[in-house]
Amino acid sequence: MSLPAAFPCAPAAPLRALRAPAILLGPLVASALAACTPGRSVPPIPASSTSAVVAAPSASAAAAEASPSHGTVLATLDEWRRMFEREGVSVEDVTTRVGSLGRKAGGPWVFELNTRAAWLERAQLSRYAESDAGWSNALYLLELHFRPEARPTLDALGGVFGAYHVVPAGLHGERSATFYPPSSDPAWSVAVIAAGSRCYDPHSHDPPPPGPCLPLDGRTPIETITFRRDPKAATSARP
Repeated sequence: MSLPAAFPCAPAAPLRALRAPAILLGPLVASALAACTPGRSVPPIPASSTSAVVAAPSASAAAAEASPSHGTVLATLDEWRRMFEREGVSVEDVTTRVGSLGRKAGGPWVFELNTRAAWLERAQLSRYAESDAGWSNALYLLELHFRPEARPTLDALGGVFGAYHVVPAGLHGERSATFYPPSSDPAWSVAVIAAGSRCYDPHSHDPPPPGPCLPLDGRTPIETITFRRDPKAATSARP
């Protein structure tokens, strides 16, 4: 995890939602950003400029989206989310369930996890920085990358986590939706950020993905989910 560099032709970097608003890519600036990589065409990018709130699917719809193997995955994800929101959750709590600490992956405290679940490709755990007054060194992000055959749909996740907010396409081609499940902990809640495949990124030298960049919908396979621990004192107002 890193923080954003200078606009417009800098490497991609995720933003901390608690400290800075997302930088959004609107359809009118796509061609201007393409100047960063001359000679390359830009597939269409979703034109939505505001978050849309999508209700959770019915129980029957969610069940239809989730195979028996997916049902086990979804139940595990819900258990991990509840574990991660608890006050005082420890590194040991996470490693016992997800996998042992692996190599350092950057930042003051960001580690890969040696995942044990057959449906995970990789996972990463990070803490808040020491400069974050009030919750210094508390666990911050648990990032889970699914194997291709185990990717749940957005509707399947909605059957577990409830309604979601579709986020407009990001500067680097990100497509994501965010869930805010109810929290039973007095001090912490967990936002669940579900990301589909990326669209064209004019800042990257990777070849553009095939086909148009489609907005997320309930049938979109989700490649990554991130559990983000938010102190309730800092998140009293949400979109």
